[in-house]
Amino acid sequence: MSRWTVADVMTSRVVSVHEDTPFREIVDVLDEHDVSAVPVIDGGRLVVGVVSEADLLPKMELAGDVTGPRLFDGRRLRTAREKAGGEVARDLMTAPAITALRSTPAVTAARRMAEAGVKRLPVTNLAGRLVGIVSRHDLLKVLQHTDDENVPEPTGGSE
Repeated sequence: MSRWTVADVMTSRVVSVHEDTPFREIVDVLDEHDVSAVPVIDGGRLVVGVVSEADLLPKMELAGDVTGPRLFDGRRLRTAREKAGGEVARDLMTAPAITALRSTPAVTAARRMAEAGVKRLPVTNLAGRLVGIVSRHDLLKVLQHTDDENVPEPTGGSE
């Protein structure tokens, strides 16, 4: 299990949005591709954040609440109010994105997700450009294959 890397289980064909992608278009992308989050990239394909369904829910949760920040709002509510007013990905995303390299051990990626409380990690090359995504579901494949005798050894990957 310790020899498996993110490259062995990640999804290479990842859907992403740009920083200036409008809110409604992000919702359409999530629905069309049946995903719950997408990496946000800049013009150079550098990962700058992630927009998840949880980032978009304040738009609904706080709809019609035109009052600004309140003196005793906690951090979560203050952040939700800011996101509720956001119109494009850069205003709605969680940033900075927690990422992994292709060569990151699968065990390390799982630990990073658990510590950060996230369900997926954008995978980048050494320059920070998006090359894939790895989810909790992807990482569970490692457990499946460690019991199979006929599964080839993991290949790993270069950056």
